[in-house]
Amino acid sequence: MSNYYDNIIDMSNRGVEVSLGGYPVRGKDFAWNTDLNISVNRNRIESLNNAQINSYMQDAFIVGKPAGTVKGYIVDHIVQNMDEVNELNAKAVEKGFAEYQSGIGVGDFLMKDTDGNGTITSDDRQVIATPEPKFFGGWTNMFTYKNLSLSFLMQFSCGGEAVYSNLGEEISGVLGQSVGRELYGNTWTPERTDAKYARLVAGTMSYNYMANDRFVFDTSYLRMKNITLSYSLPKAWINKLYLSNASLFVTATNLFTITQWPGLDPETVATGITSMGTNNDPYPLSRSFSLGVKLQF
Repeated sequence: MSNYYDNIIDMSNRGVEVSLGGYPVRGKDFAWNTDLNISVNRNRIESLNNAQINSYMQDAFIVGKPAGTVKGYIVDHIVQNMDEVNELNAKAVEKGFAEYQSGIGVGDFLMKDTDGNGTITSDDRQVIATPEPKFFGGWTNMFTYKNLSLSFLMQFSCGGEAVYSNLGEEISGVLGQSVGRELYGNTWTPERTDAKYARLVAGTMSYNYMANDRFVFDTSYLRMKNITLSYSLPKAWINKLYLSNASLFVTATNLFTITQWPGLDPETVATGITSMGTNNDPYPLSRSFSLGVKLQF
C-alpha cells in the first residue's frame, strides 16, 4: 500500500450567520417584503501534526492560515535594462550562487528575494491569495402591487482572492495558446514599458508564467441570481375557469454580475481544497429566461 488517508490535521471553523427580514412597507395595494442573510466564517489550520502531505498540496495547508491558500512570488518590477540584472548577478556570485534569477531578461518579472539570501528560489514564495471571503450571503425582496409581484434574489461574496491561472498559461508563450482580454495589450514591449505584465515571448524559460501576486484578483461579486415578474389573474376570471389560482410569470436567472474578476465568472473559482484559490475559466453559469403559466385547481 503506497497511500493512505487520515484525518490528521487539526482545523477550526468559527463563524456566525445573521438573518434579518420584515415588511418595510405594507399597505392596502402595495407591500415590500425583504430578507437579508449574511454569513461569516473563519477557517484556520491549527496544526499539521507532522502530517506527510504530498508536495503539490503543501502550499494549501499552512499553520495559522485558512485551508486553500496559494503561494507564489512577489513581483518587484519589470526589468527595463540589463544593467540592474548584471549587478544583481554579480552580488549573487559573491554569495556563492550562479545568478540572481534564472532566465531573466529585459521585459521579464524581477521577483523579490524575500528570504534575503541573494538568489531567487522556491523559498522566496509567499502566501499571495486567500480564497476565504470576509463575508457572503443573499438578499431577497418581493414587491407586490395589486395583482403584480416582482421578486428577486441578489447573491454576494466579499473579500476572497484567487490566482487567475489563465494568465500564467497565456504568458508562458506556448504556440497556439490564445491571449485573453486581461493580458492582451497589457504586456511589456519597448514601447509599453509601464505594462502590468511581463513580455510575451514564445517558449519563455523565465519566471514570468509562475504564480505571482500580479495574477491575483479579488473574487468579490454581486449577482442578480434570480428575478421574477408575475401577474395573478383576477378572481372573477379564475372562478370562470374553475381554478383556485392562476398566474403568468417571466423569470431570468444569472441576469448580471458586478465584479472586478477578469475571468468569466468569480463564482466558478475551483472548490477543491488544493485548488480553491485558483481559477482558469471553467464553463460559466448560464443566463436563462423563461415564461410560464401557473395553474392551481
